Amino acid sequence: MRSLLLALVLVFSLGACSTIPQALRADNLSTIKPSMVRDGGGAGMGDRVRWGGSVLEVKPDAQETCITILSRPLDSTTRPMFVDATFGRFLACGSGFYDPAVFSRDRSVTLLGKVDAVVDGTADGAPYRLPRVHIETLYLWPIVVYGPPYYYYAPYWGPPWYGPVWGPYWYGPGPYWGW
Repeated sequence: MRSLLLALVLVFSLGACSTIPQALRADNLSTIKPSMVRDGGGAGMGDRVRWGGSVLEVKPDAQETCITILSRPLDSTTRPMFVDATFGRFLACGSGFYDPAVFSRDRSVTLLGKVDAVVDGTADGAPYRLPRVHIETLYLWPIVVYGPPYYYYAPYWGPPWYGPVWGPYWYGPGPYWGW
């Protein structure tokens, strides 16, 4: 009984690690994607969406700041995934100042907002239609640095000529070392 209780506590504790941040929780969100709005001829206008991706460009103005974002699929925690799939670019605009030094290129963001227009813009010099979203909530994800894996080498690993060999796998000459 005690082990069953411990297993349940462990399962629920690990399940809490993959939750959506409080700022991004919302009901009645549209499942429409930026590419559908861009190509749909007005489809999705006024829909409340949760989109995310990588920051491409930040343009602060006196009244609002517009951020061009390369849309990416979201994982179970609503963090943008770095995969080859993309739903195109979109423009996220909100009142106030979003610092370009903080919201720098390639940072991951997720937002809640309403689609309010499709505007003409450019994508690296080429004409491009961008769905425009009014920002309700903008969540900047922390930078994750991946390092090399850490390997632990126990003292009994390796052939006996490397030095003292301890542990349950060394009892002298025998089948463990091929003698």
